Amino acid sequence: MADAAVGTLTDLGERLFACPEVAAIRGANSVAIVASGKAVADAPTRFVVMSARRQPLSFGLCSTHVAPGFVDRAVAKAAEIRAALPADLGDAVLLPSATWLVDGCSAAIYPFLRTFREGRLSGRIHRMMYREAVLQWLHAAVSATRVDANLRETRSLCDSLTGFPNMVPHVVSLGRDAIRALDNGSWSPITCVSHSDFWWGNVLPDSPHPAARFPFRIIDWGGSSLEGFPGLDLLRALKSFQFSTRAARRHLAQHSQASSLSTPCLGFELAAGLGRIAINLEQFPADRFVTMCADCVRDFQGLAFA
Repeated sequence: MADAAVGTLTDLGERLFACPEVAAIRGANSVAIVASGKAVADAPTRFVVMSARRQPLSFGLCSTHVAPGFVDRAVAKAAEIRAALPADLGDAVLLPSATWLVDGCSAAIYPFLRTFREGRLSGRIHRMMYREAVLQWLHAAVSATRVDANLRETRSLCDSLTGFPNMVPHVVSLGRDAIRALDNGSWSPITCVSHSDFWWGNVLPDSPHPAARFPFRIIDWGGSSLEGFPGLDLLRALKSFQFSTRAARRHLAQHSQASSLSTPCLGFELAAGLGRIAINLEQFPADRFVTMCADCVRDFQGLAFA
């Protein structure tokens, strides 16, 4: 079985290299498939175009047959998000240099950009150099795109969260509190740009241009939305970039200010955002979603109310 899987990946690399979009890259000699630790069936395959000296020239994504249009959808969403943002924020949204189909599956190629250092200590130090700018980008993106949300739809999303099978009690409780706040008018929800998988692995520390306000690029926009809710991206970023509790609380306050919401209402926004994911799980395992909800709500409450 393992040999068959290796053979399949090798064949994919050869098919990708034969594509005109890859062959046109100057100095391209081969395609290397990047191993993925994601246990999600629709996660696209990542690949790197290599030179004859095994130097990376470009990186790309190719959808699987489980979700053949995934990469095309992610590219379209990235373009939509970029267009909705002011230019200095939109610069950070990475778009491909080419898109095409491989055996009916959508693919895209991007310029090869730096990633964060791999070492445990050096990687953490490298991420620390960028994390404040990344969080400032997030606050600014929320502020620039916030609009009033549809109340009925927001209530429905909170209902979806509270009714999700095997959802943990403290998440259900937050969802019910959000519904009560909607019904009594103490929460006026907003929507804004959201990424939904905003962690350091989807940030590339490579500046769009010398004068860029935000010296990094953001990738993997497949789960993004122009009508998302603030809160989830913030918590994912705070945790993955390993902010101290004090710094995390400072950023929670900034996020509340950017969204013009009180801290409790930001928690209700988190519930609505999780509810949106609940109705669009696709291939994402339900048990992993429940765990993610439990962790996010616990982290939020620990910062907001401890």
